[in-house]
Amino acid sequence: MRSGGERAPAPGSVTAMEAGFVGRRVLGACAAVALALGAGACGSSGPTRLVVAGWGGQFDEATRTAYLDGFDATAHADTRLVDAPGEQLARIRAQEAAHRVAWDAVDSLDGGAAYRLYHEGLLAKLPPALYARLRRELGAANITPFGFAHGGIADVMVCDTARARRCPERIADFYDIAHFPGTRMLGAIDPLETAATAEVAKGWRITETDVNPIDTPSLFDVFTAVKPAVRAYWRTGAQQLQLMRGGTVDIGLMWSNLAYQLAAAGAPLKIVWAGGAYEPRYWAVLAGAPHARAAFGLLEWIADHPAAEARWAQLTRASVPNPAARAHLPASLVAQLADNPSNRAQTGMPDIEWYSLYGGELDTEFMKMVAGHSYI
Repeated sequence: MRSGGERAPAPGSVTAMEAGFVGRRVLGACAAVALALGAGACGSSGPTRLVVAGWGGQFDEATRTAYLDGFDATAHADTRLVDAPGEQLARIRAQEAAHRVAWDAVDSLDGGAAYRLYHEGLLAKLPPALYARLRRELGAANITPFGFAHGGIADVMVCDTARARRCPERIADFYDIAHFPGTRMLGAIDPLETAATAEVAKGWRITETDVNPIDTPSLFDVFTAVKPAVRAYWRTGAQQLQLMRGGTVDIGLMWSNLAYQLAAAGAPLKIVWAGGAYEPRYWAVLAGAPHARAAFGLLEWIADHPAAEARWAQLTRASVPNPAARAHLPASLVAQLADNPSNRAQTGMPDIEWYSLYGGELDTEFMKMVAGHSYI
């Protein structure tokens, strides 16, 4: 078990892992991969099997196409994706409780869940050599002790211009159903980002959402005001798309990448960033992962391939960490990304550290609010 919130590594695993990254640049491709992944890599003993928890649907397809096929071919690996949309936090905790860690890594884990799991000792720390290298290549702002930023999006507002009588100009108006009537949808998972939009609706500045502690009771004044118009609380990206495509709701808070996907498909949408919430996500490796060395090798491979990151961004319309990836992207797509400076300036960063330590009350009260609603 762990001491001081950290899980003790398996004997020899961290030392071997770090050795695999030191001097990797001067080794041949196969030899470098073998050091990172172990004796089976590039050999005849069979592929190294990895299990990665993903978001399902188009996200898993993008990860497979942009990353896993190339990594598996290079590293002599067999990487499997497990669909776990909105369930990563609960299922990782369940694996820990059962003393049986079945996953190796998590694809674009949302920030609130990532920091909670890290503070609970359920995410592995990056090996020091890999941590230093990723900071140099991806930038310090994109690196955490447990992984790197990937798949960053924002919670934006979408308004169906063909259905809504009046579309709001800012997300604070999402909560004003008297002046902006119409059916609504909200997320039912990880309420941290939704809380940030409610804080702005109460008058907080964008720059204050990550520095002031969340006042849970005051937020529910905002949530209560909009609840009569809420027709659905979504749990997955697929549900967001279905709700808007099917005309179930007129106005909704949804992930920015999906909003642009709908607009590109011809949906008559107005997309509003002003007062939205930035939603960071992270690639991470589980503490006690059966194939931790191989999982860190996968993270390094992704960070090392900006063209592959650009491909992933094109398929998902979500941000990727390597600055060199932007050279491979069209300007029209860069303008849609949550990390575009113009968009980033309009969205508040949630107080992830506070939430990871003290967010239990917010989660409990939010789940009470959404109880009784059906999810499509």
